[in-house]
Amino acid sequence: MPLQQHRLYFMAIVCLSVTVVGQPAQGMGDLNSAIVFPETAKLLGQTQPAKKAAQLSKTVRPAPLSRQVVEQINQLMLRGVEQHRQADYANALKTYSEVLQLDKDYTPAYLRRGSAKWAAGDHLGAVEDYSQVIEHDAKNGVAYRNRGAVYTVIGKSSEALRDYNQALEIDPKDAATFLKRGQLHSKLEQPEAAIQDYTQAIALQPDSELAFLNRAIAQTMLQKDDAALLDYGRAIQLDPKYAAAYHNRGMLHHRHNKFQKALDDLSQTIRLDPQSTTAYQSRGRIYLSLRQDQAALKDFSQVIALNPKSAAAYFGRGFVYSTLDNSLTNRQAAIADYTEALTLDPKYVNAYISRGAVGGLSAGSYRLFTGH
Repeated sequence: MPLQQHRLYFMAIVCLSVTVVGQPAQGMGDLNSAIVFPETAKLLGQTQPAKKAAQLSKTVRPAPLSRQVVEQINQLMLRGVEQHRQADYANALKTYSEVLQLDKDYTPAYLRRGSAKWAAGDHLGAVEDYSQVIEHDAKNGVAYRNRGAVYTVIGKSSEALRDYNQALEIDPKDAATFLKRGQLHSKLEQPEAAIQDYTQAIALQPDSELAFLNRAIAQTMLQKDDAALLDYGRAIQLDPKYAAAYHNRGMLHHRHNKFQKALDDLSQTIRLDPQSTTAYQSRGRIYLSLRQDQAALKDFSQVIALNPKSAAAYFGRGFVYSTLDNSLTNRQAAIADYTEALTLDPKYVNAYISRGAVGGLSAGSYRLFTGH
């Protein structure tokens, strides 16, 4: 195989498998579907990855390496990609570094190593590697997008926006960058700008359930709840197992006092994600508002079982005990839970108020006092 084709081989890997920082591209399947030449990608109908690989091939010049070194790089990259896929980031980092010892200008290794550092929590290291890619290849939109995502996480919003804008100058049809920039606008509480970006992402990638979910969240920030419900519904149509979409739609139903619809969505969330403490907590609050005390008690207890550090769950369960009846057992259980909530969060004002109220109020008067 010619040396130039060896380089294109791994440029194709990068294009197809590193579309989101630190994780493989959604929907790309296993590793074999990512390792293709640009020509093969065209035959498989993967025209966009093939186009990206072809663009990158124009900007990367092969180093004058021996065939033996090139083969060694190929094998190391295959090993690193597999380690990365299995979330073995420590060994993936070592493998990519070995590649760079053989060829310090090999941008795919910098890009992959940056993503591995990002996934391992080394944000500054990831920025350094993405910057190395950009230094070698100023037209690498993926590097700009990924570096922007890291900047977003570490709170460098202006740098993130600059990188996203640069990525879109390089590739104005990159749905992933519109999605990332939209998330940045949402974080900056700029929902109008976020919605514009999510809408662009959806136009370019109509099957992106994440874009619909994020646009729905931005719609709720503007109190456009009807539009948000439509977007949550579309996200669920695209992925019937999308637990986050069910949860958020359930909370929106709750806001509009559509309690049964809210319970249905939250129960579906729990079926899909039995470890979701937020779903149990949210459903417990709805059961409490409907005076279904035993169901609420069960849900708050489940949150505590999954996360013993949840002050909100102890407070919720204490509140249920406070309203069951005026027995000494229930009052003691309520006080114990409020006390635990305060141990976990000493600034939990409502827990102080509620614990102080339990001792002198009957169950009926407590409901009147609290409004529940």
